[in-house]
This record gives sequence, structure tokens and C-alpha cells, in this order.
Amino acid sequence: MELSAGLVFGYDKPNDASAHFSYAMPLLQGKYLFKEYAPGKGPGFGLVAGTYLPNGKGEFVPQGYGAFSFLTISQCFGKGEKVLIHANLGGNYLFVNNNNTFVNTRGFGTQIKAYKGMHYVGEIFSREPYIPGAGLSWQTGFRHFFSDLVKIDGTIGKGIGKTNHLPFWVSFGLRYVSTAFEKKKKKSKVFPCL
Repeated sequence: MELSAGLVFGYDKPNDASAHFSYAMPLLQGKYLFKEYAPGKGPGFGLVAGTYLPNGKGEFVPQGYGAFSFLTISQCFGKGEKVLIHANLGGNYLFVNNNNTFVNTRGFGTQIKAYKGMHYVGEIFSREPYIPGAGLSWQTGFRHFFSDLVKIDGTIGKGIGKTNHLPFWVSFGLRYVSTAFEKKKKKSKVFPCL
């Protein structure tokens, strides 16, 4: 089980050509892996659920309250997880202007190991749970793992669908996983050979 909290911040540049600082928070999310993936061992399955609240400033603030949930299937190939592919399918509940709306969400992506901790990433998605109602879009970029606990990533992307078209974007992220709440494993007894 993985629990996370996040925020989005940056600059929005509308048609008036002047950039405006914008942020939105919090994004609260939980991930649960039912079955781990491994090369030659079949795919892994998981569930992701979360919510975002209409707090913040500027264009990044959601128009209302939202909650999402989706199932994931992942499979890796090659020694050291050279290639990872994943797909997800789920739903997004929106409460905006006293109206309840439910939209489905879906995506397909890959992560390809380039060198040591550096990976190339790419994804095609529609109705992204973090950007409710977004049309068909793509993104590509990099993800670098310094360890299992720290990673950075960067992507560029753009909407390609005819409806709810997302403008071109650039994003950067930092992920730090704390082990503060993990249960300490008891040391097993070791018996000397007699």
C-alpha cells in the first residue's frame, strides 16, 4: 500500500501572453498492488484511488470536487525491467456547480530503461483522472531513479483529440518516499549449525 499527497504549481500563460503563477492542492492518492509484475511471471494488477480538492490559486485549481479510481495492469520484460508497459481503466467523479458527473478514464504507457536509473517514458491517455474530462492526449519524457525512494521526472505533452483539447505543456516532478511509517521487520532467529 502506498499513500501520497501532492500539489501542482507553475505558470499558466493564457492568450494575453503574460505568465501567471498558479497552484492547486492537495491531491490525495492511495495505491494498492494486488499482484506484483515480474519478467516471465505474468502481469501485475493494482488499484489506484484518490481525490483532489478545489484549493489553490489560478488556472490549475479544479472547478469543483473530484474523486477517481482506476485499475492498472503492468508487465515488464527483460532483465532489470528493461521495458515496462502499463494500461489503466477507471472512472472519475466530478461535483461542479451542484452537478454530479461521471466520466471514464483510460491510458496506455511504457517506460524503457536507457542507462542505469534513467528511463524514457511515453503515454497516451484520455480523460486523465488528474485533469478531469481532458481529451485524447500524449506525453513523453524521462524518469530517473536515484533509489527506490527518490526519483525525478520531466515530460512534455499535448492534446490530440478533437474535444477538450489540452494545450502543450512541460512538467517536472520529484518523488520522495518516506519509510517512517513502515513496520519494522522482526529479526528472524538464526541457529548455528551443530
